Amino acid sequence: DRNKLPRRKERERQDAAKKDAKFQDKQLKRVGEISKGVKKELRLREEETLARAVRKPVLEKNRIKRLGKIKGVNELPEVLLPDEIPTSLRRMPKSTVNPVKDRFKSLQQRNLIEIRVPKKKEGKTLSVNKRAKIFARAFVDF
Repeated sequence: DRNKLPRRKERERQDAAKKDAKFQDKQLKRVGEISKGVKKELRLREEETLARAVRKPVLEKNRIKRLGKIKGVNELPEVLLPDEIPTSLRRMPKSTVNPVKDRFKSLQQRNLIEIRVPKKKEGKTLSVNKRAKIFARAFVDF
């Protein structure tokens, strides 16, 4: 009874050692196959880097450089059909986009004008002293 536990542990260690040896043998037999796979992968990476190096100048040449810090949002423009377009700008329906704003956005997208976001003006707080006490605080837009 006393020797069963140590014998079993020793047998388990031997089995684990056999498994490790078997696994290493299998890997040693596959060394050629593994090295071929690694060489193929390295060759593919080199081809990719060469192709990227060839494409990079073309992409940089065709890339549009931004003027400002802010990225422009590409929104789909609302378009009027040819039969809906009025003869004068005064007759354009109010719901349609303003042609001046439309032209301005077009210039921004083509990088002729820097894209800017208008700042929201915050109102100033005004304190009113009456009889040595603050009587009222009014929110006033200047």
